[in-house]
Amino acid sequence: MQFDVLTESDDSYNVAPQPGVFDTAPPVGSLPRDHVELLVPVLARHTTTPQACWFASWEGWGDIRADVASAPKFHVPQRSYHLVAGPIEAATESVNENVEQSASLWWPDDHAWCVATEIDFDTTYIGCDETCSGEILRLPSLEAFVVDPAARGYEAW
Repeated sequence: MQFDVLTESDDSYNVAPQPGVFDTAPPVGSLPRDHVELLVPVLARHTTTPQACWFASWEGWGDIRADVASAPKFHVPQRSYHLVAGPIEAATESVNENVEQSASLWWPDDHAWCVATEIDFDTTYIGCDETCSGEILRLPSLEAFVVDPAARGYEAW
């Protein structure tokens, strides 16, 4: 479900608040730091390599930190990303100098899971096993749902 459709808004970037439900629309293209902070300890328990993780940041964000902007790039259809490595706790760092901006993709070296926040949407997907998923679903402060991998939403560009 697209947030603007759910709230009957004409503009997904300027959704009016709904008192008692939310005060601001979810950020587009970035996982809020408080959500990352909730996920880090859970995901750390579900990898054998929490000190060796990869963080990919879309090259199109403005004001990317110098260390991220100078990192090697990789390309996928329609996107290019800067790639840096570090411990899982680095997921809480903003890749932007002036505004909070999470990494677009992050995963441990053992590939136990992957966190993906699409730059154009307000949704983050986490690919993981059922045990990890169960722990994420039990986080009281996080809105999380199981998505059927066979479900189709947006078709590839």
